[in-house]
Amino acid sequence: MKAAKIQAAKDIARIFIAIPMPFLVKQQVSMLTVSLQAHLKRRSPEALSSIRWINQDNLHLTLRFLGSITPEQIDFIKTHAAPIIQNTRSFKTVLTSLVAFPSYEEPQIIALAPHPQPAIIALSYKMEDIAKECGLPAEKQPYQPHLTIARIDRKTHVNWKNINAPKIRLAVEEACLFQSKQSDEGSVYEKLATFPLAMA
Repeated sequence: MKAAKIQAAKDIARIFIAIPMPFLVKQQVSMLTVSLQAHLKRRSPEALSSIRWINQDNLHLTLRFLGSITPEQIDFIKTHAAPIIQNTRSFKTVLTSLVAFPSYEEPQIIALAPHPQPAIIALSYKMEDIAKECGLPAEKQPYQPHLTIARIDRKTHVNWKNINAPKIRLAVEEACLFQSKQSDEGSVYEKLATFPLAMA
């Protein structure tokens, strides 16, 4: 019995569907990160040790976090997500402002919010339907599209609401199924499948 449980645990992976960031967007976000670090060094140097900046290679905009699912569920997601995403027209949006979750007063995540959002939200709802068909519980919180750029380990006194961010244009042309793996250097995201959107 124990051996069976150990084998089952090995077969479970942390999976999510997301919009990957093109190289140019990654570069622009990295430049923003450097600018924010310089700003904090001048205004709130004590906050820097509390902030973990997202590695450029890990930047993505999550459509649906699936969690620890089995290989059979992964295959189900691949099979059912592919035609839906491939029949969705590609679109453009702009990453326009810094947002904080769960709030600006006690932020745990700093992110860039896209505008307009309807196309991203519609795609997310389609992935939510597939997740429920796969046997996963429905999301409890309403979907809020965002590109995480930093995580905050403990409370700081940075007024993120008043920090301006440059507008970064994003052409959404594909979505990917990712697996999150842990390494000595932190999380590594491996692409399990890529789903191109239809050309607009």
